[in-house]
Amino acid sequence: MLGLLSATWKVSIEDTEGVLKCISSKKSAHITTFWHRYLLCMLCIFRGYPVCVPVSRHNDGEYVAHIMHRYGLLTARGSTTRGSLSMIREMVRHINAGRSCAITPDGPRGPKYSVQPGFILLARRSGAPVHPIGIAVSGCWTFHSWDELVVPKPFARIRVVIGKGLTIPPRRGRNTEYYRRLVQEQMIQCSKEAARYQNASDPGAGGC
Repeated sequence: MLGLLSATWKVSIEDTEGVLKCISSKKSAHITTFWHRYLLCMLCIFRGYPVCVPVSRHNDGEYVAHIMHRYGLLTARGSTTRGSLSMIREMVRHINAGRSCAITPDGPRGPKYSVQPGFILLARRSGAPVHPIGIAVSGCWTFHSWDELVVPKPFARIRVVIGKGLTIPPRRGRNTEYYRRLVQEQMIQCSKEAARYQNASDPGAGGC
């Protein structure tokens, strides 16, 4: 069902730094971040790319991993508890092998639109540049969940804005909270840019 629905979506991407090209060629590893509510949009954006996604080892994680694999994505299995060292080590291993990652830093339980400190630890340890992603959808349904999961309607237009890379240094200089807020602010800014594009393209559309 998801495959049929996603085939009708029209996706436009702003990628000024050529991140997707680098990911596709495995020229360099990147960490891309998007809000958890746009998880289904991410499947469409990264379909077929050599991208790794963190997935829980719990029973519901098996179903999520199955969907990711059907879309050609890789998975890193481990505990998704905030700051989990096991998951961070697994993700760093993938990054060191040249695989990029797609991460929802406000997941798996929220709060919505809030970057969790554990994500900054991953960025520090891997040394890979972090690229915030903003997504806007012209029309959608939403789940009654903590993240208000977005399901784009048939023939919806999805605008994607991939921001400039930010490299978070090892534990020197500014603290974790500074970078947590910085990544969060950049993700919000990219989301606003995506929404502005949608409104300019179709002012009468109800956006998500």
